[in-house]
Amino acid sequence: MERRKGIPLVALVIFIALLVAVILTCVIILSNNKNKNRSSQQIGEQPSPNTPVVTSTPKPSEETLIESITDEGQLNESEEVKKAFETVGNKKTFAKYAIYNSGGFDTDNNNLSNELKLTLALAQITNEDMDKDSSTKSVSKSIIENYAQKIFKESDDINYESVELFNNDQNFITNNRISGYIYDQETDKYKVREEDVTEEQPSTISEIIMRADIYENKIELYVRPLFLKTFIYQDEEGNEELAVSINYNYDFQIQDFKDNALNCLYSQYESELLSSYNRDIDGFIYKNISNVEQLDFNLLNEYKYTLYKEDGNYKIKSFELMTKESEKPEITELDEEQISAFNDEVEKFIEDESSLDSDKVKELLENIISLNENYIDNAKNVIGVSFTVNGETIQKVVSESDEKNAELVEEINSKIRDMIDNIDTDKSYIVKPTYKKGLITTVSITEE
Repeated sequence: MERRKGIPLVALVIFIALLVAVILTCVIILSNNKNKNRSSQQIGEQPSPNTPVVTSTPKPSEETLIESITDEGQLNESEEVKKAFETVGNKKTFAKYAIYNSGGFDTDNNNLSNELKLTLALAQITNEDMDKDSSTKSVSKSIIENYAQKIFKESDDINYESVELFNNDQNFITNNRISGYIYDQETDKYKVREEDVTEEQPSTISEIIMRADIYENKIELYVRPLFLKTFIYQDEEGNEELAVSINYNYDFQIQDFKDNALNCLYSQYESELLSSYNRDIDGFIYKNISNVEQLDFNLLNEYKYTLYKEDGNYKIKSFELMTKESEKPEITELDEEQISAFNDEVEKFIEDESSLDSDKVKELLENIISLNENYIDNAKNVIGVSFTVNGETIQKVVSESDEKNAELVEEINSKIRDMIDNIDTDKSYIVKPTYKKGLITTVSITEE
């Protein structure tokens, strides 16, 4: 019987390799054709030049400043500023008293007291909220709750109780008919407690709006408060008239006004400084009050309210002091003997010499630094120096103001030390003092 021969192993391997190569080739061709079709489709779908392209604009974050307003007219016309300013006390003095008496707060730190929350909610009350059918002035607790929900992010924790206004402070209760709100649990109403007084311009805490920074979801109001005390002024003939004392500060601990700026008749204050424009948010004519000679705006502390915007309403977040209390520099006039001794500390270097060598100039400048440090708390008596080389004043330290503070004295002395470092040991210098009312105020040093 004849034996059959099988397919050689080498031929079988070659056949399988060829088959795999053909399959891979087909896959690559099909894949390329698919990509070409996709590219053609994408190119065909490109918008025409006249077709508008829709792009998405990222929503501004809470910290994105949209607008900063300082102009009085724009502040008065801004509904956002008006709404926010009404939220923080509604210009009610009893609310401002509670705010400033708190010393500051931040709802994120849970340090806004129950009494202050209630007081700010009560400040939102309008005449329309009053119960017309009641024999006594009262307002429903539910109305106060609605106001609290409107102006605070968290209001469920408020304990509704009676509120004493002004901390029994006679400076503000006097001539103020409303002294508190008494909560009646039986009727669930707040009754207005009125004093038996003739209300005639009680003392107030008023705020001047300096700036409003408006963000996407919040607003920051920068204000400067004035503490105004009303009193009866009697002239030499015995005639009495209402007057007002305008003060920079108030001490809530001892309940007394601090740092008086000026006193004037109330009629003058009302006619010249208060605005009759009913849309004026803070009630002041800024141009007039900022130009009052006796009222130094630099001595008014600046505070910042921060409010978050939610559901169209502004909710109170925080209240903080932006500038530290500053006092007017102590200005003491020197007598003739003191002036002579003061001037001698400079004049003894000059004497009859027309010029000084570098060592004497350095010694003179060191002496001026010591003089300035001695008078750092008596800030009027500070010497400025101008230093001129080759006809050019390269450093000048001269203040045109009579009132200098400690920071300015430190700045002046720092620049004088720089001058000492720039003294050329090979040069001579002409030194000339300038006098004002007999007192040396400036020393000019010029390189020969």
